[in-house]
Amino acid sequence: MKKLIHLSLTLLVTITLKAQQPFAPPGAIWHYDFWVPATPWIGFDQITYIGDSLVMGVQCKQLQLVRYTFTSPGILVNTYVAPIVFIYQDGDTVFKLQNNDWLVWFNFAAQTGDQWIVDNTGSPFNCDSLSTLKVTSTGNSIINSQSLKRITVDTVGTSPYGYHGDILERIGPIGNNSFFPGGQCCDPTVIIEFAQYSFSCYEDSTFALYNVTPNSCGYLLNVGLNEHNQSSLVISPNPTSGSVRIVLPLFIKSAQLIIYNCMGEIVFSKKLNQFNTEIDLPLSSGVYFAEVKGNNLVHIQKLIINE
Repeated sequence: MKKLIHLSLTLLVTITLKAQQPFAPPGAIWHYDFWVPATPWIGFDQITYIGDSLVMGVQCKQLQLVRYTFTSPGILVNTYVAPIVFIYQDGDTVFKLQNNDWLVWFNFAAQTGDQWIVDNTGSPFNCDSLSTLKVTSTGNSIINSQSLKRITVDTVGTSPYGYHGDILERIGPIGNNSFFPGGQCCDPTVIIEFAQYSFSCYEDSTFALYNVTPNSCGYLLNVGLNEHNQSSLVISPNPTSGSVRIVLPLFIKSAQLIIYNCMGEIVFSKKLNQFNTEIDLPLSSGVYFAEVKGNNLVHIQKLIINE
C-alpha cells in the first residue's frame, strides 16, 4: 500500500510596501515661474509650509503663497502676500479648504476617467460655476531616486479653474501649471491674458532640491538693481518690541510703509517723508511682512513683533 504524503509548500513572498508620500511636510517649499502676455511682467510664486492648525475640527497644514512681480530680472515692482491656505491629507488624497468646504485637491489613488470638483469659486463669465478635473492617465515618475505616483489630468468643459498635465504625489503640479488651480479660457466670447506658469523647484526637509530649470530658485530676486536697492534700505530692530527705525536709500525722497499680517491683510500703513524715521507700531505679537515702496524701489521683509 502506497503511503500518501501530503506536502505543504509554504510560498515565501517578499512584499515591498510603498510608504505613503507626505504632501507639504515640514520644510516644504515650491517655486513656480510666471510671465504675463502683452506686458513686461515676469515673476514667481513661492509657496511655503508654515505650520499646522486645527480648522473645522480637522488637523490641517498651512500654506503661504508670496508672489514676486518684476519688470525685468532684479527690478521688483510688487510683492503680494496671499491669505493662508489650509489643507489636509487622508491616505492618497489631499483636501483643500475653500468657501468652508473641504474639496478634493489631489487624488493619487485615482484611476483613468475619475473626476472631482477642484474649485468652487465660480466665474463672472459664461463658465461653469464649479471647476472639475478629469484623470486622463496614471503612472509613476522617478524623482530623487524615489518612485512617485503620477496622475495626468485635464480640465472638464468650461470650468473656470484647473490644471492640464501631470501632478506628482509629494510635489504637486509640474509642467506648465500654477500651484493652485489656474484660470482657464472658459468663455470664448471673452479674451483674457492669463499669466503663464511653469513649475521650477521643490524641496522639503527630507527631500532634496528638485529643480527643473537652469537657474536657482527665485533667481529674479538676486540680480541687477534689486540687490542694490534692498541692501541700502534698513528696517531695525527685527525682531522688535513694537518700535522700528526705517532708513531709506539716499535716492529715495519719500516712500510708503505697508505692513501685512499672515493673511495678506493690510494692518498698518504710513507715509515716510524723511530719510530716517522711527515708528511705533500698534500691533500685537506675531509675524508680519513689512513693505516699503517709493521711486522704483520695492523692499519687503519678514517682521517679527515680540511685545
